[in-house]
Amino acid sequence: MFGIGTQELLVLFLVVLLLFGADKIPEVARALGKSIRDFRKAAEDIETEIQQVAREKELLTGGKDLLSQKKPDRRDPREPGSPPSKSTPEETADEGKS
Repeated sequence: MFGIGTQELLVLFLVVLLLFGADKIPEVARALGKSIRDFRKAAEDIETEIQQVAREKELLTGGKDLLSQKKPDRRDPREPGSPPSKSTPEETADEGKS
């Protein structure tokens, strides 16, 4: 279980007991449980929202997969890392003379 042995769990429980006291442990456990429950609900809501948006996009595009469509290359050919431009033999010869 998470690589924690029995001795480590016992020490951890004793530290929690010393920090919060016996009276506060049930309150802390309740608050922790509520926080976890709220987090899970929020995660489910986000997942539901994403699925709903995906369904709406699918209806609008008629079932076409928008992610697999190729996008046109709009980079500036003068920028580094852009694909080499098609140059004419005359341009190539002029560059060699410079």
